[in-house]
Amino acid sequence: MEETLHSNLDHLPRSFSIVFPATIELAELSGLELKLSDHMNSTASYISHTRQQTLGMEEMVDKWQ
Repeated sequence: MEETLHSNLDHLPRSFSIVFPATIELAELSGLELKLSDHMNSTASYISHTRQQTLGMEEMVDKWQ
C-alpha cells in the first residue's frame, strides 16, 4: 500500500484524498493504534494536506455560485 500510494500521489482521485484521511481519523478516534512507518506518515500527511486544499476549493466554489 505504501509504495502504491507514494508512486501515485499526484494521480489520486479527489474522493480518495477526502476519504482516506477521514478513515485514518475515525480509526484513531475509535481507539485503534495505527503503526505507520515514517514514510507512510509523510504520505498520509501529504494526502491530508491535499484534502484540506480540495475542501477549501469546494468551499470557495460554493460561496461564489
